[in-house]
Amino acid sequence: MHGFHIDEIESKSGLKCRMFLRREAIINRTNLGRLSREPGFRAVLNANDANWFKPSEQDRRIAGARRERPVPTLEDIKATLPVMPFGTHVEKRDRALLAFAILSGARDGAIATFQLKHIDLPKQEVFQDGRVVKTKGRKTFRSTFFPVGPEPVEIFADYLLMLKDDLAFGPDDPLFPSTAMGQGADRSFEAQGLSRKPWSTAEPIRRVFRAAFAAAGLPACNPHSLRKTLALHGDTLNLTREEEKAYSMNFGHESIWTTRESYGTLPPHKQAALMRRLAEPRAPATDNSIAAMRALLDRMEGGRAA
Repeated sequence: MHGFHIDEIESKSGLKCRMFLRREAIINRTNLGRLSREPGFRAVLNANDANWFKPSEQDRRIAGARRERPVPTLEDIKATLPVMPFGTHVEKRDRALLAFAILSGARDGAIATFQLKHIDLPKQEVFQDGRVVKTKGRKTFRSTFFPVGPEPVEIFADYLLMLKDDLAFGPDDPLFPSTAMGQGADRSFEAQGLSRKPWSTAEPIRRVFRAAFAAAGLPACNPHSLRKTLALHGDTLNLTREEEKAYSMNFGHESIWTTRESYGTLPPHKQAALMRRLAEPRAPATDNSIAAMRALLDRMEGGRAA
């Protein structure tokens, strides 16, 4: 019969923890439930004994605890792009991967399955077609490049030009094709340009990201962390309510609260900095600021009366 110890839970994280607990609980409860119905075991086992294998509330909280992962700032990404090599087709693809990820905010599974026809560069739009693109829940929506500056756009545009002019890629070819492998002069396998096949998984994309951030001397970050980068960047733009809704929809979210709760949490270092700032003395409110606040309240009261 299977069993597990709390040390096994602590050695795992996130989704793996929840899957581990669920699997172990189901196996043990199922086995015990079966034994309680078998001759020879009925006298010593009760079907309710299977509930013993249900994890405690404390264990569930440990398994579901959020482990903070590094989140690059927009400045980190802009510092990483220039140090990425771009002498070969493969290197240009890898650099364009990072540029497109911060422009689109797309998930890595979607990035691996985009085709050229899904990109409208003049309009800076991305058609995330759930019939072809592996979006979350196969949702279909259009998004526009996030406002992150001209450098990523230039890198991505240069890459598209290479695909179309140098490699004669067409609308149905993958936006980020896999690496073509072949035998080198020493009969060992080596990269030989780009194939016309898409990646079968998103793992190669994650390897590109790890290598790029390591070369820039930054902590390794996965593609999904850039969605949080973009959400935190949005907080610095002083968006109106309508603009914040558009910003949220660009992630594929139906609700602003989804964006805020999924990606709007502050990194620990930012939280600590803000808390330390609260300990600093602040200037008292001026007469002008108080008068402005009173005027705002008067306008709001007047609007309600009307």
